[in-house]
Amino acid sequence: MLFLLGKLVFAQEFISDIGEPTELRSAGAWVRVIPDEEGWKVALGSNRSFYIADLYKTGDGLEDWEITPKEQVTDITDLVDHALKKCPDGTYLHIASGDAGDGTLNDMGHLWHYDADFNVLTYQPLTAGIGTHSHNDPNLVCSNVAKGVALSIQGMEFATDFFALNDDLEVEEIIAMEPYPRANGGGSFTDETEGVVHFIGMDHNRPLHINSYDMNWTLVGSTEVELLDAPLREYWPQGIIEVGEYYLVVHMGKDDAWLGSDKGDVFLSILDKQFEFVTQYRITTYEDGEAAMRPWIARRGSQLLFSFDAFGEQMIVEAILNLEEFGLSEESPDTGVKPDGYWAEEKTTECGCSGASAAISIPLIFIALIGIRARQ
Repeated sequence: MLFLLGKLVFAQEFISDIGEPTELRSAGAWVRVIPDEEGWKVALGSNRSFYIADLYKTGDGLEDWEITPKEQVTDITDLVDHALKKCPDGTYLHIASGDAGDGTLNDMGHLWHYDADFNVLTYQPLTAGIGTHSHNDPNLVCSNVAKGVALSIQGMEFATDFFALNDDLEVEEIIAMEPYPRANGGGSFTDETEGVVHFIGMDHNRPLHINSYDMNWTLVGSTEVELLDAPLREYWPQGIIEVGEYYLVVHMGKDDAWLGSDKGDVFLSILDKQFEFVTQYRITTYEDGEAAMRPWIARRGSQLLFSFDAFGEQMIVEAILNLEEFGLSEESPDTGVKPDGYWAEEKTTECGCSGASAAISIPLIFIALIGIRARQ
């Protein structure tokens, strides 16, 4: 359903087509699509553990997807929430919340470092935050600027710490971050060129908030941007990626008049490099309080995949990007597949820098409707 939100938007068609939600025939909550040079993989939080499978096309349609039989990656069970990040060298960092042994879920973390094929290289329990920090919906960073997990303190007070990890996944430092937004349930993105880590999050009925830190953990920027208009509210911005001169943020939205729990519909908001709103696409139209949650986003070339869970099933949606609208071509380095992308030969950063790089200037052509399922 299209809806009027009454904000000025650019007239570019960033996305040419969006498919319908496709079930992966796997029950569970946490599902993360992963692009690589061969194609796509998918990580699945299922049966209280963690699995990996190949994700492949069976036809030309946007809904023509299947997965191979999933393989259990770790023998640890009773896992609850997950976060997974691809590191610049092509390996993966994974954290899952679990039970420290007193019967209370989500009170400790488990850390793994995998190779490119998801073989375990290192495992460490994360015990530094037991009894003090919430481990649900963790916020993970793996980059040349920082490696670790951001967790908020337990309770109603706002306070967030970053647990910096060494190569053995041991906590080498706990760094106090800005109290708001809470890290849990939010997302993060590293700008390797500028040496800046951006953390995104939001609280109930508050706009998207972005805090930017340099390599010395100095706050170098703080921005708020509204993504939805009443009666919808925005929440759980768990996925953020850079595509050319823009950031793509996937988040949830719902009308509190919808019955049921804090679940709803998946939205994609496109921001420029100053984190100003450009346009938005609605990815699902469940309008059901018991529908989608835990959104994620990844791209491979012009192929964009969203993943989330809905009605107890793990789901994906495929969309097609107009790369030229992002200032890219098919020959541009694919930062979706290779996290260091075009930074690989340009990295000279040795100290904290002053924020994200400036965006290219884009003329405002006219105010118009934005394409398929787009925000008006």
